[in-house]
Amino acid sequence: MGAAEASTRLGDELGARLRPLLARESSEERERRAQAERWVQTHELAQLMEGSPKKSLKMVEAFLRDYGEALDVESLAKVRGWRAALEEVTAPSTLEDFERTFAADEASFPRRGRVELTQRFDSLEEGAWSIGSWTAQGLGWQAPLHAGVEELIAAKAPTLLLRDPFELEAGPVEVEVELEVPLDARARLVVVSAIGFHCALVTEAGGGGRLVAGSRDLGRVIERAMSGAGEEFDGLLPGERYSLKMRANQSRGTLTVSLDGEERVRIEDLSPKDRARSTSVSLRSLEPLLLSGVRIEAGRR
Repeated sequence: MGAAEASTRLGDELGARLRPLLARESSEERERRAQAERWVQTHELAQLMEGSPKKSLKMVEAFLRDYGEALDVESLAKVRGWRAALEEVTAPSTLEDFERTFAADEASFPRRGRVELTQRFDSLEEGAWSIGSWTAQGLGWQAPLHAGVEELIAAKAPTLLLRDPFELEAGPVEVEVELEVPLDARARLVVVSAIGFHCALVTEAGGGGRLVAGSRDLGRVIERAMSGAGEEFDGLLPGERYSLKMRANQSRGTLTVSLDGEERVRIEDLSPKDRARSTSVSLRSLEPLLLSGVRIEAGRR
């Protein structure tokens, strides 16, 4: 056998051995490209923005690291655009971000990773708060008189959405509401809601009251309070001012309620795991009641 023939045979043998390896490698590459494209097709920016943008950013970065080379030019540009958008919304927040978004009377960073907003309700427009069906009375926003519980639940209440740059999963959310019962009114039913938790206060005609807290259905919390359940307290009396504080943790499902500095309710394991988590703070009252101020402390990005 000549040198040329030996070289040809060696080349044929080498090619025969390499062809299955190359075919297998090509198949694996096609599968990686298919997996990468399926991931892009099953994700959207709006979906990634929901929940925790920080977690979404880490996921996108890991995907680009592992599958970026398997994407075509268009898909790669799309995912990089998602990354840029997530980086923008997860950048550390500033006081200016909160002032621009909520226009509160006071805003401060009391400690690392936390923000505190304070709002006084002495005019018709108060930052990012919606007045609902209440009216501005100079010293506060006043609730209208409602015919019953169904009308109360359906009515538009003063509400604030704790949107970005708040980060509600970063520790507890503390909401302190300042209330005043007019001299000619009776606080028969007052409900404060914060990030999916509700606190209903009922004051009896003859004096005394009950406080019920829960995180499930608002109507159910009110029903329990109106039926005589809950912790007893002195009631909300005409001509008096009160401070109600709710300290809630969505991740742990815990809630503590204090009235005028005294703890009244502590509940655990209430977080509704199977539902979208609320981001709002609101107040309802069956009869005229003044909302004079709200202080909110929570996590921030």
